[in-house]
Amino acid sequence: MRHSLLSWSFGSLFLVTAHAGAQTAVEPSRSSKPASAENDEARTDAREYAFRQERCSYGENLICFGLGRTVITGLFVEVEDARLNYRSEVMASTGLRGGWGVCARFGVDLWDWIPLHVGIRHASPNDDRGFSQDVVTCTQEIGSSQQMCDTTPHSAFTTAGGVLASAETGLEPNLRLARGWALSPGLLLGYSGALQQYKRSINDCVDCTDVSLPVDASAGYMAASLRLTWVAFGLALRYERYLGGDLKDGIAIAFDFGARYKAVLLPIPGEL
Repeated sequence: MRHSLLSWSFGSLFLVTAHAGAQTAVEPSRSSKPASAENDEARTDAREYAFRQERCSYGENLICFGLGRTVITGLFVEVEDARLNYRSEVMASTGLRGGWGVCARFGVDLWDWIPLHVGIRHASPNDDRGFSQDVVTCTQEIGSSQQMCDTTPHSAFTTAGGVLASAETGLEPNLRLARGWALSPGLLLGYSGALQQYKRSINDCVDCTDVSLPVDASAGYMAASLRLTWVAFGLALRYERYLGGDLKDGIAIAFDFGARYKAVLLPIPGEL
């Protein structure tokens, strides 16, 4: 009986020793840093991330703009072809009908919601009362004061048009469809003013007859637009309704190129 008890005691001692050895073997796989050091490192990383996020919210560096984390979330230039229609009384008094015109526009997006656009448009209406004149073509060599003109005149027809400037703003949120793609429905309010009054004239002609046309193109307008953007390229459709003046409405298609990094929302360096 004494022998059996002694054997059981040695067996228990062996098991306890083996279990302690297993714990010693696993111990090196644990972190060698104290818990307080790990907590200090985590707090430091959190402070650095908060500092970077705060800088981006105030737009203090260009990197944050590239990440779409500044007030300005987009810059673009746009080329537009628009058909403008005129009120019936203008058509009756001047003979002008709706026609296409080219517009160049510069835009800025704020907070990914508010657009600011300025543009210049050359309006080219159809003219039912145009006329022709006999003209001669003259050429002049660079550095020479003499002109050489054709002896036989030819007929040239007038064109009608004017130059308009516009500024607009409103709401145009960018809705994410997929990475790099954005759909932007917009409701805009703007003002269009004449930089050059409408006239009927022959292009590039000296001493030809010019006829000023009584078209009041200065007025406010509302516009509904829909823009599809892929990274830096955009395609837009819009409809304009004028609230006064001699312009009635317009429909346009536009192509733009710009920097809209907000459409590819990237993390701040170090952001998880």
